[in-house]
Amino acid sequence: MSPPAAAEEPEDALKEKAGRFNYSIIIHSDVTDGNKKKEIQDICTTACERHASGDKPPILRNNELCASTIVDMLGKKFGGGWSAVVGEGFSFQITHATNTLLYMYFGGHLAVCVWKTD
Repeated sequence: MSPPAAAEEPEDALKEKAGRFNYSIIIHSDVTDGNKKKEIQDICTTACERHASGDKPPILRNNELCASTIVDMLGKKFGGGWSAVVGEGFSFQITHATNTLLYMYFGGHLAVCVWKTD
């Protein structure tokens, strides 16, 4: 018998595929100021690229450090009171300050939710 047509891809090819999708997609946001929304999205994307990108092996991804970095960076930029959740399988129901909620996906597999409390 001949081997299956779809052979396993080398690790480098898998990393290249995973690395192609290092951008974010906003799923929901109540932030009305376009510049603020873009800044929040950029902060989240930068933290995800550093700590939780899909081109890293799973053992090197650190969602907790990614969330902590996002909270620190948002606190410096927009004042304290920010919270963040980063992961692949969660749901949420939160109370947040108006014009501060942003829910997005990064790299097609990682969800990021950030909000500010009163």
